[in-house]
Amino acid sequence: MGLIAQEFVKPVSDKMPIVFDWTGWLLAQNNDIISGSTMSFTAVGSTDTALVITSPASSFTSTTATVWPSVGTLGMVYNIYNTITTVGGITRTKVVKITIRNETP
Repeated sequence: MGLIAQEFVKPVSDKMPIVFDWTGWLLAQNNDIISGSTMSFTAVGSTDTALVITSPASSFTSTTATVWPSVGTLGMVYNIYNTITTVGGITRTKVVKITIRNETP
């Protein structure tokens, strides 16, 4: 797996884009580019599956991958994994952590 790159707090009912920026790493790989990307998630310390990451569907460009997590269980912490494959045949995973909180005033 990858290292946790960033941490976010998400209000329970918000959809928010999370962008995995692979630009620096791709440059270090002789300017390789992303040819495929998948997203998945796990709840930290739980089997909770309430987080939704498919609406709108995740997308990717040659250097970034974006996901729109929504819903989730109040108080839960989730790790979202982005696994990319490059044109050069390398597979790599990054992780972000999001915590579901109440709406902010």
